Amino acid sequence: MEINDYSTRLAQARSNYNESTNELRDAYNKDVNKLEELHEMKQKKQAENYSNSKNKLENQQADYINEYNAKTSEAIEDRTRGFRKDLERQKESFNEDR
Repeated sequence: MEINDYSTRLAQARSNYNESTNELRDAYNKDVNKLEELHEMKQKKQAENYSNSKNKLENQQADYINEYNAKTSEAIEDRTRGFRKDLERQKESFNEDR
């Protein structure tokens, strides 16, 4: 075997190794980029879902607050009217007893 043949084979083996290494590196970088894009999309979707859920809960809470405020105001007005009527009756009764 001649030295030139050995050198040629060695150079070819190195070239093949370097090509396969470069291909592997490119494939790895492509996979990393795809994973980063997927991660960004997932984060964006989760942020949207969180924001939508939060807004929905805030709106529900505001509706409940408005509903209970209205009910409470109505109950207070009813009790106030009842108290005033009772007070007026007692006043009339007191005036009659005098």
